[in-house]
Amino acid sequence: MKKKENNINLKAFSLILITSLVLFFIWKSNDHKECESEEIVEVKQDGSQVKKTKHICKEKYNF
Repeated sequence: MKKKENNINLKAFSLILITSLVLFFIWKSNDHKECESEEIVEVKQDGSQVKKTKHICKEKYNF
């Protein structure tokens, strides 16, 4: 019975480790080098200015 418990613990640890490594890789590779921000300033009828920032990415998939 002890061997089966150790096997389950090893599988759970492996799953947590792999998940952590994948999340770390996604976090580090999300550099937005191919992205830019475009700022648009609109003037309303009452004279107030509204700034809008648009995020433009050239990458098809960005994690």
